[in-house]
Amino acid sequence: MKKYILIFIFVALGFALSNDIDVNKKPEPTSASDFSFPEYQTKILSNGIKLFVIEDKEQPTVYFRILLNGGSSMDGEKIGVSELTSDMLSKGTKKRKAFAISSTIDGLGASFSISSGPDNITGYGGGLKKHINSILDVVSDYILNPIFPKEEFEKLINQKIAELQYEKSNPSSIAA
Repeated sequence: MKKYILIFIFVALGFALSNDIDVNKKPEPTSASDFSFPEYQTKILSNGIKLFVIEDKEQPTVYFRILLNGGSSMDGEKIGVSELTSDMLSKGTKKRKAFAISSTIDGLGASFSISSGPDNITGYGGGLKKHINSILDVVSDYILNPIFPKEEFEKLINQKIAELQYEKSNPSSIAA
């Protein structure tokens, strides 16, 4: 084994010494390329949702982002409501339980996540173009028809309490 390690070291050393690279010379910068924002279409759906579409036919994938008015700036005195709301959106709808939502999205090889920021609740998703109708069916169901099941809410509260306890024991969280 030592024999192979020594051979490897000598080969690597020989390769490094054979290159005519001056490590003291700064590399030349690459040429700047022009940037132009891609063509896009704007559509307003019958329900008032504004849709921006940027098409790229090189990949068989679709990615999207959904912005909902809200966010932590709208919490008022009940801090954390928007975060709990965004976390609860995927926990069940009138047609699907939480497990059915996640297994459908995962089964399609897709992704969708939702989070709360200061000014809005944002959903990010994507998957193969051929599955877009199925993906959007699940996503629209979970945005338009959430049921906020009590048992899922209780699990979420326990998770949030555990997160807070961890943060209280984490020196970097305390310092922040």
